[in-house]
Amino acid sequence: MISLIAFLAIGLQESEERKLKLATVPDAVRVVSFAFDREGNTVAYIMEKEGSYHVVAGDWTAGPFRQAAELHLSPDGKHVGFMGTDVDGSFIQVNKKIIARNDHTWAVGWGLAMSSDGSHVAYLMRDQQRGLWRIMVDGKQIGDVSARPRWPALSADGRTIAYSVQGGDKEYIVVGENRGPEFDYVTAPVLSTNGKVVAYGAEVNDQNMLVRGSVKSPLPSWPSTVFISPDGSAAGCVLSRLEGDIKYYCVWAHGSKGEDFQMIQYRPVLSPDGKTACYAATKGGKNYIMIGDRKIECSSIVAQPAWRSDGRAIGYGTQLGRDLWWKEIKVK
Repeated sequence: MISLIAFLAIGLQESEERKLKLATVPDAVRVVSFAFDREGNTVAYIMEKEGSYHVVAGDWTAGPFRQAAELHLSPDGKHVGFMGTDVDGSFIQVNKKIIARNDHTWAVGWGLAMSSDGSHVAYLMRDQQRGLWRIMVDGKQIGDVSARPRWPALSADGRTIAYSVQGGDKEYIVVGENRGPEFDYVTAPVLSTNGKVVAYGAEVNDQNMLVRGSVKSPLPSWPSTVFISPDGSAAGCVLSRLEGDIKYYCVWAHGSKGEDFQMIQYRPVLSPDGKTACYAATKGGKNYIMIGDRKIECSSIVAQPAWRSDGRAIGYGTQLGRDLWWKEIKVK
């Protein structure tokens, strides 16, 4: 007899190797965000019903809250982090513990990052009277931020933090205690697994570029989202352009652009060897998983695709009716 958590072979599409049913969403609720672990064994989601929000992960449920967002699930599926609002104000919670909450002076700002094992958390706090901002890691202030920090990112082990800063008419990236060069605009930074390489998009004097470490590569248009390989040896981005009244998006990787789409959902991910980009995209009302130049039509995609740790398959989350599934596509 096959257990409920066993993978089942399916014949809906030849490319789909296996699938797993992970959860069934209750009736009459709206799911606002999903998160799946890297191997597709666990799903967490935020659901809303009649203005109240709950966070669900396996048999565990938190809430009700007035708001919940910024859902994070560790790669092993054992740790859940999110931001929420209740009668006492905004807070950040990891598993069952609230690690930060509004007080009379400081308020939790939107922006949350969590290490792979869930033991380190970075977030923003704002002084409600003076309008000052600060970056916090595990409850301690990092650096001296007199301008506006944004978009914290943590390395997998939580030892390295990167974030952007908006100061006056210039922006820059900070990694640890090191401040990078100034630009007119920068995107959210991303870090390699070991935290030694940072990548981000930037613009200066109307010139767009992809920055990886000390390497600056020119781009034909603005990079809205940046991604990096696990070892930091490669990086890519999502480019956007306007043609008439229609906006198009494509992935730029290894010095060339991919197919145009009406939307690229979630952040693309590079394979463990850094050679192949995978991402979810939409065109003409159809959803696709892209693996390099390979296009695979899918019924729905509700979370960022993930490479299996051995690099031999791509997994993604999908919702079929009220059921949440994890599907895998074999990489040829």
